[in-house]
Amino acid sequence: MDKRKVVWTKSSEIQLQEILEFFTKRNKSGLYSRKLYKKFKTELLTVSQKPELGIKTKLDKIRGLIIEDYILFYEILEDRIIILKVWDCRQNPDKLNIPEKQMIKQERLTDPLPEQSVQQCRNSSLPLCFCTSGHR
Repeated sequence: MDKRKVVWTKSSEIQLQEILEFFTKRNKSGLYSRKLYKKFKTELLTVSQKPELGIKTKLDKIRGLIIEDYILFYEILEDRIIILKVWDCRQNPDKLNIPEKQMIKQERLTDPLPEQSVQQCRNSSLPLCFCTSGHR
């Protein structure tokens, strides 16, 4: 199987940013956020090569990849993997909702996580930059 491109929905990118920002602020350091981000990136590389790796869900073509206390829900397409949601498993499971396909088509997709992501953004305290200044 060929390697698929990993793309993020805008909402999943924001969820990731909020998680990493929380740990950066709480720990007064970006160290854990960088480690968690690196783990996400490594696991997603594996999924891009073996998309069936994640756990099956009730939704067709949507799987979940468990990474520490998180599940990355993704949809498998022929040429790419779309990250739909970053879910913290410590939340109330009744609040879990995975976007429907028609909503995903309307949402802006972003490129894979940037290589230079571990660099400090000059506009944010985050260890990676998702700001809108365009200097990714």
